[in-house]
Amino acid sequence: KDGGRRCSVVFDTPQDWSTANWLQAIICGGPNNSILVVDNVSLERFDGSTSVTAPISMNDDPDEYNKIQLSQKAAECWTPGSEILITSNNEDWTAHQLATIKSTDPESGTITLTSNIDPVSTLTSHPDYAVEIALLNRRIVFEAEDDDDDDLMGGHLIVFKTPNVIQHLEGVEIRNFGQQGNLGRYPVHFHLCDSVFGSVVKKNVVRQSNQRCYVMHGSNGAVIEDNVAFDAFGHCYMTED
Repeated sequence: KDGGRRCSVVFDTPQDWSTANWLQAIICGGPNNSILVVDNVSLERFDGSTSVTAPISMNDDPDEYNKIQLSQKAAECWTPGSEILITSNNEDWTAHQLATIKSTDPESGTITLTSNIDPVSTLTSHPDYAVEIALLNRRIVFEAEDDDDDDLMGGHLIVFKTPNVIQHLEGVEIRNFGQQGNLGRYPVHFHLCDSVFGSVVKKNVVRQSNQRCYVMHGSNGAVIEDNVAFDAFGHCYMTED
């Protein structure tokens, strides 16, 4: 009520604590957990290695609810018109939010959205439900048309029995793939390839999948990393021996 207060604190945390735990400890540290408005919070880790600063911005101004703070690198790459996913901050995994990027400011690392989003507060979040933000678009898009007889019959992509062949799928958006009820018809599927060491499936997006997302069947050694799966039927990540 006195116009705000600037403070800094150094404290020890167990090594297995996540950033969400740190925020919970800082923000809920007021009398009776009474701190409701927090802005310009930054965390810097001192653990003998290179220090890492994680800026977190929360603003009580409703007009600011359409802004999200990212790294400068992310704001540089995320382009106006792209969609983003903001995951739920509680056990209700369906409470995610979708938004469209209106503009970006790489210098400050800020993106502005076309509409306001519900503020996500660490005060109401359990540390196990840390919010993540995912970019849902890629410049290269594989999109299947709907089957006339069944709208759950899309395309499918299969790497079929190619042992010792390095495969690389990175940075593409895959929409309306998968064929519900048809065995082995998935958006990204390695099928009985045996050893595929050196293969990479990375930074892709699978959206509106009719049957699962990333499936590894009888295929060993592939790296599955930094992918997004959203709005899908069935398991998003699956291995089968």
